[in-house]
Amino acid sequence: MPVFDPLPSAPSATELPLHLWGREAYEVEPWGDTWQIGYNSHTWLLQLDSGRHVLKAVPRDQGVKFASGLEAALLIDGQGVPSGAPLRTVDGAVAGYAGEWCWALLDYVGGTPADPADPEQLALVGRTLGRIHTGLRELPPLPGVMTWGRLDWLLVEEPFLEGRPWIQQAIRESLAALPDELTVGMIHCDPRVTEFRIDQGRAGIFDWGEAMYAPHVFDLATTLSFLDDDVDSKPFLSGYLTESVISAEELAYIPAALKLRAGIEAWIYARRLHFGVDLGQQGEHTNATLIERARTNIAAAELKDRTSYLP
Repeated sequence: MPVFDPLPSAPSATELPLHLWGREAYEVEPWGDTWQIGYNSHTWLLQLDSGRHVLKAVPRDQGVKFASGLEAALLIDGQGVPSGAPLRTVDGAVAGYAGEWCWALLDYVGGTPADPADPEQLALVGRTLGRIHTGLRELPPLPGVMTWGRLDWLLVEEPFLEGRPWIQQAIRESLAALPDELTVGMIHCDPRVTEFRIDQGRAGIFDWGEAMYAPHVFDLATTLSFLDDDVDSKPFLSGYLTESVISAEELAYIPAALKLRAGIEAWIYARRLHFGVDLGQQGEHTNATLIERARTNIAAAELKDRTSYLP
């Protein structure tokens, strides 16, 4: 989920602070069909003497949360899932600061984007996400991340929500529908299928900038929210259950998690619209259209019941 406050001026590609890693020479490569601008970040594809890497910059005030996501990625990468893990700076940190930005130099995750229309790849994505949740199960809430049970700020009266009471209504209702007994832990928070890369039968994932401490079903809801209506979700969920630590019964709460995800997205895009933040939006996507997409997703979630995703 993207940053929603005004952002500093974009860094210059000619002044990348590779000195943070004791590097000087670098070559910027074109991204090709991969976006180089995220909703709260800038990235550069670099060729260094050690191979291909990604340099990522997020606003300085997001640095603590950014570093926490990188720590999670480093842990998962060490368990055999390519995760765009960070290279340590000369000071031994997962990220460093220069100017108005926090920077990380990351491993490049190779392969091709997972295909939602391929049931075998969907199952592989599900198994990989299950491994990720299992691998992070012992981590406590990391510094700076959104944390389950501490989301009351989403229900505070805000000027950018004027005329949109449905946003906080959806958040309030879905929070009430999600029980305390759900399995929680550090999650990726943006594991859409196309964020996974398939290479020689193995799946990896990148972009850990929005990592969160929340119910595992919230990650499942995020993946499902980006699948087209004609995609069968069963391979994904079946694959997930083979590697995860949750029981199938928790899948009954995916509809409530879908509604919560959509409500929070609407909150964020309403704030971005209010402050004129549009970084990362391409083509037909604007804050206004994304608010309406979220409203449509809330309505769709409300049509589902607790049996919709059970095996």
